[in-house]
Amino acid sequence: MNIPTTYIEWIKCFEYVKDHPRNEMYIDILNKGILDYDENLISKLANELSSVITYRLSGALNTFTESLKGTIEYNSLSLEIISLRKEFNYAFQLGNIKVFPDNVKEGLIDLIKKNADNMQKALEENTKMSDRSGTINSMIKNNPINVFK
Repeated sequence: MNIPTTYIEWIKCFEYVKDHPRNEMYIDILNKGILDYDENLISKLANELSSVITYRLSGALNTFTESLKGTIEYNSLSLEIISLRKEFNYAFQLGNIKVFPDNVKEGLIDLIKKNADNMQKALEENTKMSDRSGTINSMIKNNPINVFK
């Protein structure tokens, strides 16, 4: 992945990030990228990034909910919680890349934080109802996914 300088290069980078595992190197490359400030291009770019973030978080959530089905191993569940938290933190870093003006970054980050808060609340409520022992609920409460670096 090369440092993006045009709209098309930014889109290619976002597509690359969409389908590849979390990697801090990608964040570094995106933070070095530039784009001539044009409100329409920034808006389109923000929408593209929002789609990538949504796609990644949906995949992480699906993986996590699959891990809750059937017999649950607590060690595996802990790893899944950590993985989901890492994915939200990665999304937070993506939403904070330097090419966007502050108001766009704030909007993206706010959206990510709200999704993480809603997800944490839903997980706590769902496990409270379905987990008779309270162990899973306790793990989710004590290891929240909505903690950002």
